[in-house]
Amino acid sequence: SLKASMNTRTLKQASRAALLLAAVTVSFSVSCAEEAPSLPSAGGDPPELARVPKGHALATSAPDTWTRVPMAPGQEIIEVMTGVTNRSREPLTLESIRVRKASGFSHHGEILSVRVGPAFTGALYSLSPPTIRDGGPCSKERLTRVSGYVLKPGDRIMIATRYRARAEGLFKTTARMIRYTVGEQLYEQLDTFGFRGDVRRGWRRELLAGEMPCAPTATVLPAGR
Repeated sequence: SLKASMNTRTLKQASRAALLLAAVTVSFSVSCAEEAPSLPSAGGDPPELARVPKGHALATSAPDTWTRVPMAPGQEIIEVMTGVTNRSREPLTLESIRVRKASGFSHHGEILSVRVGPAFTGALYSLSPPTIRDGGPCSKERLTRVSGYVLKPGDRIMIATRYRARAEGLFKTTARMIRYTVGEQLYEQLDTFGFRGDVRRGWRRELLAGEMPCAPTATVLPAGR
């Protein structure tokens, strides 16, 4: 009878332990279910991850077009070498222009601004705003912010990127991603124009011949050291 009593007590203890383990397991499962992050629905990517359609409204630079510019540390220039044209039959509104940085921007160069303006003489400017005399009086270009700029069919704009050289070495960009809207639809289009800055002490960049007579009417950018 003593042995039977011990067996009964052992079975009761085992049963109590099993119930306790089951309760803990249920509690842990509920906790995990409450803390699990929600997953995207089966309807596709959330709006912030949706891809922007590729546009074709702009006539852009020829593939792999680029320019290499010697610069002194601390020097600033405004690169206005290429532009884009609205070749579509509808007006479009620019949203942004993002320059793609390839290398060297952590130490050797930086982008200070990106602006746009009506088609004008392409050059590497040392005056701000870009100002030049090309067979007539000095022409001071009207640069404006990118967002909200409207291009009617056939309109052409130049893209003005202001660079500053830093430490000696090379820095370069590979392209510019242009976003714009036609009606309510947003598009993006790649302009494959690149810039390469070669930063070396001792480089000395003089004003362009067409800039010299206009210098008193504009701001001369830092020439570096």
